[in-house]
This record gives sequence, structure tokens and C-alpha cells, in this order.
Amino acid sequence: MFYPGKNVLGTGTQDLASALDARASPLAREIFRVDGVKGVFLCPDYITVSIEKESEWSILKPQIFAAIAEFYATGAPVFDDSFVPSSDTAISSEDSEIARNPVLFQRMAGMFL
Repeated sequence: MFYPGKNVLGTGTQDLASALDARASPLAREIFRVDGVKGVFLCPDYITVSIEKESEWSILKPQIFAAIAEFYATGAPVFDDSFVPSSDTAISSEDSEIARNPVLFQRMAGMFL
């Protein structure tokens, strides 16, 4: 998980499974430019990035961190004007305990990488 120290999304989440899905997000586009990234999950205050199996975190983590830092230095919005949020991505009381708890979510997500 990457905590940029700034707001990522006001509410809800956005799961961007490809660079094509990220076309309305300058932030996600920057992250997808890092070779080996396969997914970006944006939350209200953090970003989760999944990588290809053959990629190594020790190599990609500094590159992903740099992409995030450089994006936030521009002051650009996380999504551009073409973005239409999906109404079903907000975390609700009906979601599982894992989805509502970022620490549990990260631990569970790590089990599948």
C-alpha cells in the first residue's frame, strides 16, 4: 500500500485493472507506465498496486513511489473531466469485514500475489 499523505479519492474505491481502465486517471496512468504493474486500486487515502508475477517488488516499489510523488507534485486531479464514477464501488456496511478494513484487505491481497 502507498499512502501519499494526500487525499486519493473522496469516497469509495476504483479498481483499475489495466492501462485502458486508467485512461481517465492521470495518477493511475503514471503508475501503469512502470513496467510490471498489472493493476491499480485507488481508495480514499491510499493506493494499492499489483504487479506481474515475474516482477520484483524491490525493483518496482521505488519506481511506483516516484510516479506517485511526481504526480502529486503536479497538483493535477486524480481523475480528469471524462471520469464517470461507478456507483457500486463505495464501501458499505454490507461489504465483508475484509473490504471495510484496509489492513485486513492488504494482508489478504498479499496472499494472492
